[in-house]
Amino acid sequence: MKGGKTRFQTKYSDEMFMNALTTDNFQSTMKVAKAVGCSRSTAKNTLERLVRENKVKKFEIEGGSCGWQKAAGFQFEGE
Repeated sequence: MKGGKTRFQTKYSDEMFMNALTTDNFQSTMKVAKAVGCSRSTAKNTLERLVRENKVKKFEIEGGSCGWQKAAGFQFEGE
């Protein structure tokens, strides 16, 4: 790598995912994917990472589905 640049750039920002979520109710993976404009798998992988970073909460729903919610108190700069 020259100049510290990576081969791949993130097409969808964390902020795009966070803007698709609220703190008062949960959203399905598919609803978040549609709001961001990405695939369901991209949304799920990004949301899982945001859970590990304590930015998002994950809720398991009967039948193997899950819902996502912005973690209470989390804000991007400028919000």
